[in-house]
Amino acid sequence: MHSSIIVTKPAPDISLITLYEAKVSLKLDATSTAEDESLKFMILRASDEVGVLCSRVFAKESVIETFREIVNPISRLYLSRYPVKPADIVSIEIDEDALDPIDYDIDPETGKLTLPGGTWAEDIVVTYSGGYEVPQEVPPALRQAVILLTREAYYTTQRGDASVRSISHKESRIIYFDPATQMKAAAAAGGGGGGAAGGTAAQKAAQSLLQRYTRLTA
Repeated sequence: MHSSIIVTKPAPDISLITLYEAKVSLKLDATSTAEDESLKFMILRASDEVGVLCSRVFAKESVIETFREIVNPISRLYLSRYPVKPADIVSIEIDEDALDPIDYDIDPETGKLTLPGGTWAEDIVVTYSGGYEVPQEVPPALRQAVILLTREAYYTTQRGDASVRSISHKESRIIYFDPATQMKAAAAAGGGGGGAAGGTAAQKAAQSLLQRYTRLTA
């Protein structure tokens, strides 16, 4: 099976957390605007990184998704943009014939379409809107993953080199501390030491949080 998507109304913003959340997580003065532009860029970059890691678009947008080359009839059809509210499905056409809403079921959380007692076999065109209204509908665990990556980007910018752990000069010493490191150490101490093979502690912690939000593709 092959699916293609035409975006008819892109999301105006893909940032999965607010500027205020980033400032609170970094213990920055929420009333100061001195670093706002840099933080907005870091939030945008972290949000996009999360989307890439999960192979999906999280921000809600309107699309036309076409499914073709369905070799064998299938009982379930998964939309690429989700969650999907029933009211956000504009139409479903099978070989140009519109399907009545009472003839199909939609699982809002996963975007799974089913035909009770039937199967999907022909070319299918689904016009709908899917994803989260950002940032207000974004789940807490997904927000935390973005916060971890945003904090890592901020700390890296502050010290200039992510590989630098400390700087010493004569009797003075500055040690850089990343909260994500403590989180990773705590997870390992609790027996959850699997994790991703590569990446920083923050990236591994984020990837662990993102597992349930990852879109599995064939």
